[in-house]
Amino acid sequence: MGKSVTKAQREELRRAMATAGVDIAGIASEMQRRFAFRPRESCRHAHGWSQDQAAHAYNIAEGSGDAPMTGTRISAYECWPVSGERPSPRTLTILARAYGVNVSQLIDFEDLEHMPPGDRQLILELSGLASTTRPDVRSAAAPSVELVRDMPSPVVPAEPLATAPPGGAIAVLEKAFLMNTARESAAFAHRAGQTNIGPTDLDQLDADLDRIARDYLTEPLIPLLGDMRELRNTAFGLLEGRQYPEQSRHLYLLAGQACGLLASASSDLGRYDEADTHARTAWLCAELAGHNKLRAWVLATRSIIAFWDGRGHKAVEHARHGTEYVDGLELVRLHSLEARARARLGDAAGTQTAIRSAADARERVTDDHEYSGMFAFPVANQERCAGNAYLWLQQHEDSIRSLERALAAFEEDAHPEEPSYAHTAVTRLDLTMAHLRLGDFEGARESLAPVLDLPPAKRLAGVVRRSERLQRLLAGHAFKTVSGARGLSETIETFSAGASLKQLPGATS
Repeated sequence: MGKSVTKAQREELRRAMATAGVDIAGIASEMQRRFAFRPRESCRHAHGWSQDQAAHAYNIAEGSGDAPMTGTRISAYECWPVSGERPSPRTLTILARAYGVNVSQLIDFEDLEHMPPGDRQLILELSGLASTTRPDVRSAAAPSVELVRDMPSPVVPAEPLATAPPGGAIAVLEKAFLMNTARESAAFAHRAGQTNIGPTDLDQLDADLDRIARDYLTEPLIPLLGDMRELRNTAFGLLEGRQYPEQSRHLYLLAGQACGLLASASSDLGRYDEADTHARTAWLCAELAGHNKLRAWVLATRSIIAFWDGRGHKAVEHARHGTEYVDGLELVRLHSLEARARARLGDAAGTQTAIRSAADARERVTDDHEYSGMFAFPVANQERCAGNAYLWLQQHEDSIRSLERALAAFEEDAHPEEPSYAHTAVTRLDLTMAHLRLGDFEGARESLAPVLDLPPAKRLAGVVRRSERLQRLLAGHAFKTVSGARGLSETIETFSAGASLKQLPGATS
């Protein structure tokens, strides 16, 4: 029994040493030195366990359920040899496994002096042979019995170790050691062969993701957030379990796509900080999945977020980074986004180069059938981005030509169940702006009319942002004398103010 010391003092020392990265053996040694604990008691306190918790850890390590250990017996073993009960070599072996230490760290010379010769010799040999994995105790949360739950039970030789013939103890221990290592290999094989993924789980998650990606284009966005979150959390939850490596990569892909959709949704609702957070997690998932197309799509998403958050150079950087990973459809998307970002920075030559690169990449696309919903990037979106880029460069005639081609492509390519209301709306709003910049009020009003029918729940940040710019332009000096301009300005102002996202706390357009 150690000198008088409070539990608070023990815990303060344990937590400080664990935080510093000291292992269980080191913490136990310091407790022996500082508080004069006996070895077995110091190892228990190094975990922060009560005697009952130590008994529970012992029973898990022992595994058979025969004669279960109790806190009272742990106390008796700790008190020996002054009082209590002498622990056998088998008991010390299992206790060492439970504590995650070497057998030698559970005894001192006083113990050895009081042991029978056979036990003493065996313990000395065990101390030289035994090799256990010491747990990481930096978190040092008590009790940490989970550390020993999956360890195989130690093999006890059929021949009593304490009565092994002279010179035969080492041979007996070698046999026990080899049997233990074989048991450990078998236990690993058993665990590695298990999976928490059912035969249809991944197919169902893929189907859920595809539905969400399609609904993103057609349904009000805010109600879909719950579906995105549920899919992401399901993938995260499964990843906390055990599955085959290929299944893990598939789950990381799903989790990354779900996080990417949440990033897009947050951006479409004007929440750019939250969008970036989701996108960074999506990038981590892409890295863990080792999936280049996901890497490229996530970087495209980050480019969009940076663009609308006013970080044009970052938008270009993300788009350029993405081109390192892919060819095919993602390359078209990335070049198109780069063009728009360069245009906002006033880089006309760079914009034109990126637009041409997108067109060249489109000619090589063979994988467009792999994409649907929000993951797709049809020709209409390519033309839409080019039209927006020309608008930033104030090349309004070029902008109108690209935007009109985009609208025609949306009408031609759209499936009846997949009218992309947001993409179509922002295309019309950009077209309206281009007409106004050229002084064509009637052309602007005609382009705008279908947008004003959007219900409040479908007026996303891109729609509101563009509408507010149109409203300010119409209310300004340039259209002061144009008949109908003031009324249209007031209509647009009411339209923007009625957007559902305006009711979200902290939302910006």
